[in-house]
Amino acid sequence: MREAEPGSVIRVVEFLLGTGAVKRSISESPRRSGSAGMMKEAVNMKAHLTLAINEDPSFPATRHFPPVFALTDEFYQPKAFSRDKLRVLLRLDTSKMPPNANNRRTDGDFPLAWAKSYGRGTVFYSSLGHAAETWDNRDVAQMYFEAIKWALGLTTGDVTPRPFAGATLAPARY
Repeated sequence: MREAEPGSVIRVVEFLLGTGAVKRSISESPRRSGSAGMMKEAVNMKAHLTLAINEDPSFPATRHFPPVFALTDEFYQPKAFSRDKLRVLLRLDTSKMPPNANNRRTDGDFPLAWAKSYGRGTVFYSSLGHAAETWDNRDVAQMYFEAIKWALGLTTGDVTPRPFAGATLAPARY
């Protein structure tokens, strides 16, 4: 990068915005997996209809979602996931899903979207988007649009990590 000319203004924007479709490429590189806050994906858990929990209704990308909402998509379990360096925004409610022999997590913590700071930049990731019909869901489209605005610094959102709160549910919107 060249030095700025006197009187000029340069804004360096560093961000990563990922969907389920990019998870595999991110996980192949230790450097990129650290920026996204995950390691290579584990076994998928297909679901026809399940519930998602909005853990952070104040974050720009998730404020339009109700506390609990119905969702159809294909879900993956991140291997080395930890809440220590990222803020989970949405998570899967596995208590309403049929038993799955591929379930590797024993704590019931299945993040669907999270955000974090990384160096001087920001990271937003959501696993939503494996099923083609997910992209027709207006709420999902709005989530990614708001995430882009947040990643560009046009809106603000708290990325302070929080521990897993467990399964506290409200009535679902179907």
